Amino acid sequence: MMLATTLMSAPANALKDPDSVVYHVACYSDTSFLWYELADYYSEAREYGSMCTRQGGTYKITILL
Repeated sequence: MMLATTLMSAPANALKDPDSVVYHVACYSDTSFLWYELADYYSEAREYGSMCTRQGGTYKITILL
């Protein structure tokens, strides 16, 4: 759900060509920030999100223009 919110708030050109931006993936535990990664591709960002989930965290993907 967080991803959909982030993408819906992105500028129109980012939605037309999602690989023209950089994705910031932040991983959080219940009480603190764990780590972040930058990804060039949406699929790569999703992989980092999956890695965060496997570690027991919650992730947020933000588009950097």
